[in-house]
Amino acid sequence: MRWLDKPQRRLIAMMGGLCFFAALLEYLIPKPLPFIRLGLAQLPLLLAVDLLGFPAFLVLTAVKIIGQALISGSLLSYLFLFSLGGTAASALLMYGLRRLFGKKLISFLGLSVAGALASNVVSLTLARFLVFGDSVRYAVVPVLALGILTGTLLGLCAEYFSRHSLWYKSQGDNIEGMESPAKPLPLEVEPSRNPEAQKAPFFLPSDLAIAGLCMAAALLSPSVLLVRAIQFFFFALLCWISGRRFKPHVTALVILTVTFFNLLIPYGEILYTAGPLVISSGALAGGLYRGLTLGGLFMVSRFSIRRGLVLPGLLGEILSEALGVFAALSEEPLKLRTKADRAGFLGQLDHLLVGIQKKEPQGAVPKGAGPGVFKSRLVLLGLVTLAWMPVLLV
Repeated sequence: MRWLDKPQRRLIAMMGGLCFFAALLEYLIPKPLPFIRLGLAQLPLLLAVDLLGFPAFLVLTAVKIIGQALISGSLLSYLFLFSLGGTAASALLMYGLRRLFGKKLISFLGLSVAGALASNVVSLTLARFLVFGDSVRYAVVPVLALGILTGTLLGLCAEYFSRHSLWYKSQGDNIEGMESPAKPLPLEVEPSRNPEAQKAPFFLPSDLAIAGLCMAAALLSPSVLLVRAIQFFFFALLCWISGRRFKPHVTALVILTVTFFNLLIPYGEILYTAGPLVISSGALAGGLYRGLTLGGLFMVSRFSIRRGLVLPGLLGEILSEALGVFAALSEEPLKLRTKADRAGFLGQLDHLLVGIQKKEPQGAVPKGAGPGVFKSRLVLLGLVTLAWMPVLLV
């Protein structure tokens, strides 16, 4: 990818970091169900359709998918496949429609709604084969309706930001119709107060990733419900001990949701009947098995995939720089003023982006590991052995 010049690589990294920051904001918004996503991380991709050529746009899409999975800890889970399929379909459709019809015939609003629907259709298709089976048809209408709503809101945000952002205006001289934004107020920056962030990690990120792949293989190997439950709690314990936060109630809701959809197609002995709902032994066991597998993969990914994992080549360099942009956006909080402040959140965000653009790119993660590399690898080997032990003993 040496055909990407330095300004293009810098823009991709900036947009990638903005994707990660938008995903962080979405994570902070309360949602009634864990599967509901607003798609805020799609906003930078939507804005980039007018700034990047097709090859560079594909690189940004890859950075968004991989980097978001690294930050959320979902690289080794089913969630990564949903993100990969949904993001790729949405990005390709938005870019293709913009090039086919141009700015005059299709706006950011139209692109956003089309991209949201494409993402939801692919996600529902994957859910049909990976998680819910035929019962996914009950979720089609509400999911597509939500996609239209969120796509509309994101499209309006993109229209506003493209017209009012100084940073966005500076990225391309061929962008027309820009309006001068309100002058942002000076930004107050708080340095990171986490001393642990400066210490070298005990485990090498690459060692953790390899161990995670081995543990994920144990979790995906055919087994019985009891073994899957033991593995799930083991991986949850690993996350808790290592300080990798997760929300137990959200994880439990995911497992219950998968189990419920599995119950909609009963098989095996009938255990209980409540109106139209029939709880059968086969459907209940299969649903719990799938739910625990899904939750276990998320735990493995949270434990083993860290921001210190850097891919080789130019893609790895861009991803590392994008994580640096994300660190600057998330660790230097925006100071919002009163409601009368014309700059507001977007003005402060724009001001911060302009400041980051002027700085030299920096990676976001420390290199190397602390002392005792052999000891750390021995610990990881023991954890992998424990992950496989229930499968081998039963």
